[in-house]
Amino acid sequence: MPLETVDIPPKGRVVHLKAYGFVKVFRIVSKDGDTQHWVTDMQEMEEPEREDLAKKSWKIEEYHRGIKQFCGVEKCQAKKGRGTKSTYNVLIQSFF
Repeated sequence: MPLETVDIPPKGRVVHLKAYGFVKVFRIVSKDGDTQHWVTDMQEMEEPEREDLAKKSWKIEEYHRGIKQFCGVEKCQAKKGRGTKSTYNVLIQSFF
């Protein structure tokens, strides 16, 4: 059954995902009407905690975008683990 057809209250709803198990689903509707679904295996999670995690995840997204845009991480030519770690370490240090 598609999530769009399930009644999901603001506090979230526990549903069963085939081949995964029980999860809690939150439906977030933006001001312009776009709908997102947040899913977690932490069934005891409440909306304020989900909102806090959403803010933190957005900060992480901004951090990664900044590293990619301003440090050129995606242009790294290192192929082996040690070279990659060294290059990323220098790039991240220069970001701060």
